[in-house]
Amino acid sequence: RDNASSITKLSVNAGHFGGSEVKGEGDWTEGFVDLMSERGSLKVYGDLGHWEDFPDNEASHENLKGLLARPLQGGGTAADRVMYGSDWFMLSRVPGWQEYGDKMSSVVRRIAPSKPDAEKILGGNALRCFGLEPGSTSENMKRLRDFHAKNLPGSKGPGWMTT
Repeated sequence: RDNASSITKLSVNAGHFGGSEVKGEGDWTEGFVDLMSERGSLKVYGDLGHWEDFPDNEASHENLKGLLARPLQGGGTAADRVMYGSDWFMLSRVPGWQEYGDKMSSVVRRIAPSKPDAEKILGGNALRCFGLEPGSTSENMKRLRDFHAKNLPGSKGPGWMTT
């Protein structure tokens, strides 16, 4: 297989998208948005799943709100490349982790540029990043369909796989 064509299909999940400070030493969100906007073959996504202090940090909300609206070279905005949830379980060692998901959902719905952007961030972008969007013929989707067919005969899989 030709490496150039393989790399154009690669999606990168920049987990831990957020930092602990706005424009401070621990903030790397703007750098990730810059990577998302670079022309080239990698599709870079950022995941909000483990940004411990984000739900209660208004300054971080405002920073991310501005970044989500930033246009990307080649079309779309950063809201098309930010997702929530792939590593939230790492917070299980943090006090109050049980409320994190609900708080994140509420904040994302409030700061996203539009309702469709919020829906992308809260699920659609992750499905696209991992090749699991409805109608996908990716190897990831094929593996999941095969798994469900083998282990749950007659099942088409969870609803998100079939809608």
